[in-house]
Amino acid sequence: MTDASDAQPVVAGSFADLLDRLFVTRMAPDGKPWSLSAVARELTTRGLPTTQSYVSQLRSGDRNNPTLAYVTALASVFGVPTTYFLGSGSLEPSLQADVDLAVSLREAGVKGIALRATNLTPESLQMIQQILDSVRQREGLPPVK
Repeated sequence: MTDASDAQPVVAGSFADLLDRLFVTRMAPDGKPWSLSAVARELTTRGLPTTQSYVSQLRSGDRNNPTLAYVTALASVFGVPTTYFLGSGSLEPSLQADVDLAVSLREAGVKGIALRATNLTPESLQMIQQILDSVRQREGLPPVK
């Protein structure tokens, strides 16, 4: 599993690398990781009949030249701009922050802490932040921005 400190900004790579990065870091609307079949269904509902096999081939690099319609639809499914695939392969800062957060939340334990904080008062959340800041300092970790 990726350590949040190892999380690197998305950089230009092959289409397969960029697509795989989205599978790893972006969640489906139900909060679970995207599956190949779910992405294929989503593309099909957007007017691009797609099989799970085709999505798998794009992700693995066995197929590496999707049409612009597929590129645009995949970007939309994963909630990134089309330029993610066509441009530099990097995300605007706000989307990169979302990707970094998703990677952090996938770490064991972090998601549990976040879930336990749900519905707490702002005062309680501030207290938890102060406790976590203190623990991070004690462990020699840098402050969180």
